[in-house]
Amino acid sequence: MSDQPRSSYAGVIADAQQTVTLTETIISLVGNYVSTTYKNKRATEEFRERLGEWADEALDPDRNGKWRQPCLRIEKFEKHMIQHDGQFKPSGKCTSSFAWAQLLYALDIRPGNNIVEWKTISITAPDPVESGQISLEVDGSVLCHIVNLFRYYSDPDPNEFERPLARVDLGFGKLVVKPENNEVEENQLGV
Repeated sequence: MSDQPRSSYAGVIADAQQTVTLTETIISLVGNYVSTTYKNKRATEEFRERLGEWADEALDPDRNGKWRQPCLRIEKFEKHMIQHDGQFKPSGKCTSSFAWAQLLYALDIRPGNNIVEWKTISITAPDPVESGQISLEVDGSVLCHIVNLFRYYSDPDPNEFERPLARVDLGFGKLVVKPENNEVEENQLGV
């Protein structure tokens, strides 16, 4: 008889320990899920804030909230440049902290005016929210126009880059090129 209460007592203790262990495991699993979900939600909110006025266009409505990459194409840019006679006066306010958004603002390219195209980001590319980065894809011809628009000229009629190193000073940075092979040596554009 003396063994009976002990084994019942031991059984109750064992059951209680199993219940506590199961409860801890469930709390740990749910807590990790909730914590990860909260971190992801917060990171997405911060990324959206950094995108500022471009956030709504950057979200792909057809892909359940996936981000898209902005692209500046020559046809639309040249039309925009002609409409403004190559003289841009920024309108509105730039709330994005991305350098490319600041450049678009300087060119008076605003959300909703259908100049920026958006392309789907590859599933193999890093997640913009995790990396905190999303880049502007620019056609080479567009970049040439931008350099010509913002370049500070030391010679009003330059025929070629100065030797031995070509340096183009822009209002928002500088671009240095090696003339031998036109390889970009230094990029301080911040774009």
